[in-house]
Amino acid sequence: WEVDRPDPNLARINVALMSIHNLCVVVKTKRDRLDEEGKLDPELRTELERVKASCTRVEAKVVRFQDAHDQDSKSMRNEVELLYKDIVELLDHVNSMSTAVHPHGEKWWRYRHEYAFYEAVVIIGVILLFAFFKGCWDLTDYVLTRCGRGTPFAGGRFEKDTQSLYHVWLSTLSSDLMHLFLIVLTVWFASRAGVFEWYKDHVNYDWPQEGWHHPTSSRQYRMFVQDVVFHFGCALLIYFIVLLPFCHHGVQKLARWKALEDDDPVPGQITFGVLSSAAHSSTTLKEQRRRLLEMKEYLLSEFAREDSAAHLALMDADPEDAAVVKQFISNRDAKGTPRTLGDVSKLVTEEAPGKGKFAKGESASRSFPFWLYMSLSVRDGTIAMLTISYATIAVLIVAFAIFACLYLFLHLQYIHVLVGSIFVSYMLGLVMAVMVTNSTRRNWTSDDSHHIEGSRRSYHMEDYLAVSLQFMLIFIAYGFSRIVFDVSMWDTYARYAVILLIAFVLFFTAITTVGALLFPEFLMVIAMPPYIDKQDVKRLASAAPVLETTSPR
Repeated sequence: WEVDRPDPNLARINVALMSIHNLCVVVKTKRDRLDEEGKLDPELRTELERVKASCTRVEAKVVRFQDAHDQDSKSMRNEVELLYKDIVELLDHVNSMSTAVHPHGEKWWRYRHEYAFYEAVVIIGVILLFAFFKGCWDLTDYVLTRCGRGTPFAGGRFEKDTQSLYHVWLSTLSSDLMHLFLIVLTVWFASRAGVFEWYKDHVNYDWPQEGWHHPTSSRQYRMFVQDVVFHFGCALLIYFIVLLPFCHHGVQKLARWKALEDDDPVPGQITFGVLSSAAHSSTTLKEQRRRLLEMKEYLLSEFAREDSAAHLALMDADPEDAAVVKQFISNRDAKGTPRTLGDVSKLVTEEAPGKGKFAKGESASRSFPFWLYMSLSVRDGTIAMLTISYATIAVLIVAFAIFACLYLFLHLQYIHVLVGSIFVSYMLGLVMAVMVTNSTRRNWTSDDSHHIEGSRRSYHMEDYLAVSLQFMLIFIAYGFSRIVFDVSMWDTYARYAVILLIAFVLFFTAITTVGALLFPEFLMVIAMPPYIDKQDVKRLASAAPVLETTSPR
C-alpha cells in the first residue's frame, strides 16, 4: 500500500511544471499578437525569441520527465538535472527582458532608432570638427607657402616635385589622421572640463519627442561620443586602405600608356580596357597601341568641329590655355577653310608663346603626348579621391541630418539606410563598368559617321564623381566599423550583422580589385569627347611645355 501511494513531492513538481507550461503558452501567445500588430521591435523580438526557445526546450523536458516516472532513480535524476538547467536558463532570459530591452546599466536607449538619432547628431558634430581642423591645416599650408616664396627653390620644379600617387596617398592619410587626433584631444578636453556633466544637467529630456530616452550620466555621454569618434576614425582608415589599390593601378596605367604611345617595351601585363582585355586575352600590344593612337587622333580632330564638345570647351577655357591648344590644333588653313582629319595630322605648328613649341616639321598628332594628357587626368582624378573635399564634408553633414530626421519621424533603423547605400554604390560601379566597356568597343575612327555632337558643360564631371565616391565609400566604411565593433548590434541583429559583414567583404573586395582597375579607365573615358570640358583643356595646355624637348620618332 505504501508503494502505490502517490509521492507528494512529485505532485508538487507536476503542479510547478504545469505552471511553467502555462507561462510558456502565455509568452508565445503575446509574442504572436505583438508581431501581428506590428509592435514587435527588433530588440524585443530578440529577447522574446530567446524566451520562446527556452519555453520549447522546457516543455520537451517536462514531457520526458513525466515519462521517466516509471524508470529507475538514476534516469529520473538525470532528467531532473536537465530540466533544472533549462528552467534556470528560462528564468535568466525572462529577467533579461528588464535589462536587455529596457534601459538599464550602460544601455540608455529603448529603441534602436533612438540610438541612431543621437549617433547622427554626434557624427555631424564630429564632421564639423574635422572640417574646422582641416580648414586650419589648409590655412597654415597657405601661409607657410607664401612665407616660403623667397626661397631659391620657390616656384621651381623642386617646390612640389613630381610625387607619385603613393606619396600623395601617404601625405593625405597623415594629415587626416592628424585631424582625427585633434578631435580626440578635443573630446578628452571636453570630458576633463566637465562639458558632458554640464550637458547632462541642462538637457531637455522631452527633446526631440516626449518620452524619448537619453543617456542618464556624463559617463554614458562620454562613452557614446568616444564610440562615434572611434567609428569615424576607423571609417577614414578603411577608406584610405581601399584607395591604395587605386593609386597602385593608376601608377601602372600611366607607365603603360606612355610605353604604348612611344612604342617602347610595356612594363608588366598591359590591360588597356579591363573588361575588353579579360574577354579578349589574345589582343596584341600592337592592336592596343593602334587603338590608343586612334583615340588620340579622335581627340585632336574633335577640336576642328565647331559642334563638338571639345570645340565648345576650348571656347569656355582660359584664354591663355586656349591659345596654347590652338597652336598645335589649328582648325583652319591659310584661306580659312576647315581642315580635314588628314590635314590636322600633317599640320606643322608654330611656337606657342610661353608654353613651348613643336619641332620643325613635326606633326601635331605625333608631337602631342596623349599619354601625358591622360596621365594628368588620372592623376588629378585620383588625388581628388584622396583629398576629402569640403563639398564631400557638406554632403556628409546634409546626409546625416536627413538620416536623423528619418530616425526621428519614421523610426527607420540604421541597418536599412546602410543596405540602401550599398545598393546605390553597386549601381554606381555598374555605370562605370558599362561606360568603360562601351569605350573599349567603340570605334574611335575620326570620321563624320562616328562624330558625337557635344554640348557646353559648365561643370567638371570628375569633381562630381569624386564627391559621390567619397561619400559612398566613407559612409559604407563607417557602417562597416559600426557593425564590427558594436556589441549590441551583434546581440540584437546577429543574423543581419553576419549578412552585412559578408556583403561588406564582397563589396570592398570588388572595389579594391575590379573597381581599382576600372577607375583609371573611367577617368580616361570622361577626359574624351563628348565629356571634355575647360578643365581638360587646361590639362592639354599643361602638357605643352614637354613638347619643347620632344623629338620626332
